[in-house]
Amino acid sequence: IKLLGDQLFLKPPGGMEKTYHQDSPYFAIRPMELVSSWTALDDVTLENGCLWVVPGSHHGGPLPHSEVWMVGDREDMHVPDASIDRDREKPVLLKAGDVSFHHGLLLHRSGPNRTTKRRRGLATHFMSAQSRWTGDPLAQPTYPLLRGRSYKGCV
Repeated sequence: IKLLGDQLFLKPPGGMEKTYHQDSPYFAIRPMELVSSWTALDDVTLENGCLWVVPGSHHGGPLPHSEVWMVGDREDMHVPDASIDRDREKPVLLKAGDVSFHHGLLLHRSGPNRTTKRRRGLATHFMSAQSRWTGDPLAQPTYPLLRGRSYKGCV
């Protein structure tokens, strides 16, 4: 198992939603054997922009994501609405310190923060040590080995 990376999510009061997406297409690794943990640093509620997931959606494999588009001052991409069964979506409500795990192909989103307080979370992404880098060979990062062993020709 290797550490792909981590991200700190800071959703300020009035922060916007993050549309449905899968994590794996953001990363230049194959196969898409990625697991993300999401640690709540604050209580996560419907009002402050909790995650919403479509249980089992990772079994459908990678979905086409839109071309990159601007959201405020950042680039983003999302899964077209036609690919999403919103009748099956479920909120992920967490207390500060709780952790949720999801497959890199699970469809998920977060709602807007309608409160006067920030909502913080730490995402940590893990991948198979047998994954291969598919991006620019000159830009290949070095990923720390967390468990097991490294494999020749792999990340």
